[in-house]
Formats: sequence, structure tokens, C-alpha cells
Amino acid sequence: MAKQLFYAKSEKGLLTFSNKREVMDWLLENDNKSLLVSIERATGVRSFDQNSALHLWFDQLAEVLNASGFSVQKVLSRKMDMDWNKESVKELLWRSAQIAITQKTSTTELDKVNEIDLIYDHLCRHLGEKFGIECPSFPNDPTKLK
Repeated sequence: MAKQLFYAKSEKGLLTFSNKREVMDWLLENDNKSLLVSIERATGVRSFDQNSALHLWFDQLAEVLNASGFSVQKVLSRKMDMDWNKESVKELLWRSAQIAITQKTSTTELDKVNEIDLIYDHLCRHLGEKFGIECPSFPNDPTKLK
């Protein structure tokens, strides 16, 4: 049987799964089968606040790029002009840098200590050197900004 990975938080001695439907579907699919379940403490995975900060920064950078007159195509050398938004910053800038630097495709896989900072630094250096863009500071409390 293939290994299946689910993420959960421990609260008051109970596990709360981040994707309950996926867990339930897997359990139903494997009903009446012998299962080996192991629980490991995950370290290094980014937190909910880091995820919020990351997405807030995508939005802030999109605003800076748009205000500076740098369309997606100008930055990525395409012909038709489009304005930046949170998703285009994430998919076209961040994810490209993320894959090149970490070989990880999802932001959910990023190490919360080093990899987000590493990608941020590379991306800001690139935008500064190539386009004279000063990136917004990375939010340290996404709930208090915006």
C-alpha cells in the first residue's frame, strides 16, 4: 500500500486534520484493510501566520510593480501588458524562484525557517538589479497589515 501523508494539529490531546474530507475519503477507501498509522511531529513546515504573511507580501509586491509601471510582460519579457495581482506574483515570480532554489513546487512544503527568506532575498535582489524595484518588507504580522 502506498504511503499517505496527512497534516494535523494536536489540540487538547485530539488531532485536528487540515483536510478532513481527504482523510475521511482515504479512511473509507481503506475500510476493512489492515492499516499501519504513524504519527510524527512535523518541524520546519511554514505556519498559518507565515502563509498569511507570504500571501500578503504577494499582494504588496503586485501593488509596487503596478505602481512602478512594470507589467507582467515587462518583468517576464512578454509582449501583451497585464497588471500584476497576488496570484500572478505568486505563480510567475515566487513559484519560479521557489522551484529553482528549493525544487519544491508548493509553498506548503517550504521550510519555515530558511527557505522563505532565501526565496524572498533572491527575488528582491533580482527585481532590484534588473528593474530598480524595491520590494516591500516581508510582513511579520499579517493580521495587523492591510
